[in-house]
Amino acid sequence: MADKSAAIRDWLKALAVLCADKGSKEELQVKLKAYVPMLAQEFPVDAFGTASLAAVGRSFTFFPSFAELCTALSPWWKEHRPQRPAITADQPATIRQREIERQCRESWESVTAEQVRAKIRAIRDSWKPAVYGHFLGIALIKYAPHHLGLLPPEWLRERREPADVVALRRSEDAP
Repeated sequence: MADKSAAIRDWLKALAVLCADKGSKEELQVKLKAYVPMLAQEFPVDAFGTASLAAVGRSFTFFPSFAELCTALSPWWKEHRPQRPAITADQPATIRQREIERQCRESWESVTAEQVRAKIRAIRDSWKPAVYGHFLGIALIKYAPHHLGLLPPEWLRERREPADVVALRRSEDAP
């Protein structure tokens, strides 16, 4: 922030010279003290270069008020600020994601009904069958919907559905 403040302060001093300001050094110091933090909030440091100094300096024959300064600098900055780079569709992360999606899709293409049944049996014997079963259901919906009929219906239930109230009451009543 100190570098930004120094750049703005130097820019304002140069503007005072360009405008042939007749005010005292003390008056200029008071204005600088007030203007610098306000301008730092309004504009990025890139707005305070020689091109903006020339453009704003042409607008005044006196040192401007804060409002007049912003009125002159704002349109110049809006027209001359650097353009943000556009996001390209084929950035490395996007390319990698597409490759992962392709690999997943291809790995599911050759899955047989017997392999799905074996996975269901393994999940039923696992530590959290409802959770793992739900994840298998999501994968089948996305990559192998023709095997959805093999899944137990409770694994296809939407996980955002409200909890089973009867089951909650029973667990609260238990000692």
